[in-house]
Amino acid sequence: MVDVGGADIGLFAGDDWKVKQNLTLSLGLRYETQENIRDYADFAPRVAFAWAPAGSAKNATPKTVIRGGFGIFYDRFSEQKRVARTALQRHQFSSSSWSSIRTRFRRFHRRVRSKARGHR
Repeated sequence: MVDVGGADIGLFAGDDWKVKQNLTLSLGLRYETQENIRDYADFAPRVAFAWAPAGSAKNATPKTVIRGGFGIFYDRFSEQKRVARTALQRHQFSSSSWSSIRTRFRRFHRRVRSKARGHR
């Protein structure tokens, strides 16, 4: 069984600004953090607009609205990726430990054999 606990937190603050009757700008900032990774704190700005070409004071609900936006987005590590990463780290650790044990045993065995030959 592999424990993949950890916090994955995202906070967002944003505001809309009505530049004209038919143009709205939206600005925001997202903060993301996640345990179990090296680069764990990221700020991501967001900017968007909504423009109604035929929008005016006379036409309160325009039929056409054009929207667009930009933002920085970061990949997050899913639980499945964390399980695979944890399993890989454990495997590498156990393999290197086993290799170290084998090397030490061989050295010890050589010393014992050489001493046994010298005492005959």
